[in-house]
Amino acid sequence: MLFSQILLSLAPCVLSPSMEIEQPVLGPAVAPVTVTQGEGERGLFDTNLWFAFPDSGEAFSLTVLVGTNFGDFPIPYFGLTPSVPIFTLNLPEIPLIGTISGTITAVPIYIFSGTVDLTIDGERGRSNAIPFTLL
Repeated sequence: MLFSQILLSLAPCVLSPSMEIEQPVLGPAVAPVTVTQGEGERGLFDTNLWFAFPDSGEAFSLTVLVGTNFGDFPIPYFGLTPSVPIFTLNLPEIPLIGTISGTITAVPIYIFSGTVDLTIDGERGRSNAIPFTLL
């Protein structure tokens, strides 16, 4: 058969209105990916606390906190006790990281010694917790 005869013999199948045409799959099928932020997960631009130096101290001793996205008026918490920042520095925003921040704060007065969770209430919410030892 000639090529034109083959095309003419296939024409009724191709032009049939009841026939559904399926697209061939050219690679592995990939399902759409949905990313959600649930409890316990940290977002990319949330307030994050990287470290405290020193990571232990007595009441009224100074400690430096470093992290991202603290904002202009962060409130550090030593356990459930808030502290007042003495100085806060925010660098310009860096893509994919956010604003690198640092603050100097005094360890608040406390009743018991031991390890507490140190967090910061920043412009983008409460940060992750890091351990801090009250001496």
